[in-house]
Amino acid sequence: MEAVPVQELGQLQQAFKTFNQLSAELEDSYHGLKLKAAALTLELERARAERDAQVARTAEVLDALPAAVVVVDQQGNVSDTNPEAVNLFGGGLCGSSWQDIASNCFDREPDCAADLVTRQGRRVSLKVRDLTGGSRILLFTDVTETRELEALVARSERLSAMGKMAASLAHQIRTPLAAAMLYLSAARDSHDGSQAQLVTSGVERLHDLDKLVNDMLLFARGTAPAENVRIADIFAEVHRSVMPAKPSRCHLAIDGTDVLREIEANQVGVVTALTNLVCNAFEAAPDDGVVSLSAKFHRDRVEFFVEDNGPGIPQSLVQRVFEPFFSTRSQGTGLGLAVVKTVTEAHGGSVNVGPGATGGARVGIDLPAHGDGGAVQGEQYL
Repeated sequence: MEAVPVQELGQLQQAFKTFNQLSAELEDSYHGLKLKAAALTLELERARAERDAQVARTAEVLDALPAAVVVVDQQGNVSDTNPEAVNLFGGGLCGSSWQDIASNCFDREPDCAADLVTRQGRRVSLKVRDLTGGSRILLFTDVTETRELEALVARSERLSAMGKMAASLAHQIRTPLAAAMLYLSAARDSHDGSQAQLVTSGVERLHDLDKLVNDMLLFARGTAPAENVRIADIFAEVHRSVMPAKPSRCHLAIDGTDVLREIEANQVGVVTALTNLVCNAFEAAPDDGVVSLSAKFHRDRVEFFVEDNGPGIPQSLVQRVFEPFFSTRSQGTGLGLAVVKTVTEAHGGSVNVGPGATGGARVGIDLPAHGDGGAVQGEQYL
């Protein structure tokens, strides 16, 4: 056997030495990687456990949430709910079309503009938030008891205001009543042609007295049953009611747009509110002033506008003009605009005041065009 040269033997030994050294380093690296893999695995398990705990806590919160949660996917189907949603809408929600569920549960298409009323008579408010991927989350809160408490508070406030009313009511009634009695007594004793004019003046004073009493009762009641009524019928009644109070040189312009459309409201209350606004506008307008009355629809809401070309309402008084018994006129009762506010809020609407197009005042009454088929909010009788 041929002997290996010394030089090659040294190179071979050096190669083995390098190989052993690299093997040791690889073993150390492998051991380090195993430790890091174990640490990462432990960290991943801890993160997974925290995520599972968070999911469990979220599910627990959703289950305990006193509001109905409905998740709707981008196809419009219900993908997830909580127990309160099942209590409100019934079972079998997941996988069903939300449009079909809403049609069966509500009288109208759900939106965020006003309270919704279920077929069982529960009032709920709706909040909508968009999620990633085109889904939406719907949050329904039962506000039935809240609205009932608000109605009780509003009724208590009206009854409190009635106490203040009693102090001034005797004087307010006595003045037109005394004038009516004077005119009619003079008519009884008159034997000339002035009798007809005296009787007419007496009837007008009695009409003022009747309006004052009606305003007082409507303010105290706050509501009456709702009904389907055309805008044209409302405007016709307002026109008939304001004609005796219209100054001879003033003009009332009524917009005929959409007057054949119907709303669900209490006709007497809405007519009284608009009549009070128009009469106030007549008093504010100049001798040859123009007062306009109009209605404009916004989806399922309607807004009535009364505008004049008078001096307008000072900004400092805007917040006070709807307070009961507040009036800038010495002979004013302070009930007219209070009735407007009471009627509007009883219908679930709002009143806004701003400048008119010609510099006067513009008052808007924003009401739901469709109610829930019953009485508007509040107590029907004292």
